[in-house]
Amino acid sequence: MRLTPSKNAHRMAVQYLQHEFRKILPEVFRTQGGRVIDRDFERLSKRQGEVSFWNLLAGVSEDWKLKSVFRVLSDSRFSWKKKKIPVRGIILTGMSPLMDEYVIKKCDRSPIAFGEMWKKDKKMRDKIKKSGFSAHSERDHFPIFVAHEDGKYKVFDGMRRTLLAIIGNKRYITAWVGDMKRKNEKPIISEGFCYVFSQIYKNGKRTKKQNDAFVEVGKIISKEYENGRDVLRTRIGGWSHDGRIKEIFERMIK
Repeated sequence: MRLTPSKNAHRMAVQYLQHEFRKILPEVFRTQGGRVIDRDFERLSKRQGEVSFWNLLAGVSEDWKLKSVFRVLSDSRFSWKKKKIPVRGIILTGMSPLMDEYVIKKCDRSPIAFGEMWKKDKKMRDKIKKSGFSAHSERDHFPIFVAHEDGKYKVFDGMRRTLLAIIGNKRYITAWVGDMKRKNEKPIISEGFCYVFSQIYKNGKRTKKQNDAFVEVGKIISKEYENGRDVLRTRIGGWSHDGRIKEIFERMIK
């Protein structure tokens, strides 16, 4: 089963990992070692295989950052293009409780409203700056990721860079833009999610009612995700030494 939906989706996934690892290993990326890591990410899928590459992306974006990057980039329904988009046409999204208080509640996700408020409200500026919000030249060159919906661009990665563009009075920002063009296809699900799902079952009471509920969720995974059946049967049920997990996961894929 081919997991990589397109060359551009793979490029975006590589860029996301390169961006995030600049946060994890800032000292390394100030040396030649950073270039080596960048090249390793570009070659990772071929060297370790698609499954390992997308599992790493899922681990970083879902488990660490709690973002939808894996879910969206692995979804073959999207077609991606890199281009400059108008900042005024962007729909702002969540970042943190403090930022959301201004971006979502007070500015209603509007870049125009946020820009005006930033100019006028010194108290807001001071609070946001004290929270650690700032520019980072070593990673601010990466394009943001947006989904194109109803003529607007909804950010799903790159909100800090977007707000910096607003504050800097920039008219355009470079973005990877996703349009959903193949609506009949299915997304994929991460193996890590299915593994955690199996551990929740393992640590539960395993009553008939609970078993039936788990089976129903498993059937949704099996039916609604391109790789769902294979992950449940092969990677989770097939690797488990717990007979009860094997049995319940077999029920899911019937």
